Amino acid sequence: MKFLNIDADIRAIFETSTKICGSSYETFIQIFSQEIDDNLRGLPPEIKAIAVEKARHFGYLSPAEINDMVRELINDGSCMHGLDENTCPCGCFEHDWNDPYPDRYDESSADDIDDRFPIAVSLGGK
Repeated sequence: MKFLNIDADIRAIFETSTKICGSSYETFIQIFSQEIDDNLRGLPPEIKAIAVEKARHFGYLSPAEINDMVRELINDGSCMHGLDENTCPCGCFEHDWNDPYPDRYDESSADDIDDRFPIAVSLGGK
């Protein structure tokens, strides 16, 4: 899609973005804006300006504005999807982002797996 019909193309990107955003407004904005930017690459500046102006009516944000939005969400205790630790299904709160080795294995906790997860042992987990 290269904005042959700006209104129809923006509407199509909007509709696709709403279907894949997971009902999070912030995720929709990020997907929609990225799709607009991707489709504007290589087009003349005057077409880009018209398309961005029209896309703003659907919620388009520039990359800098998205960075500001995400920074504000994180400062308020949400994740980049606009959700909190009890609602984000993407695993945003499952890691210690300050840990330089998030995938390391803590062997000290493996010894008591029988006590913590008895079902894993009965299913052949240990």
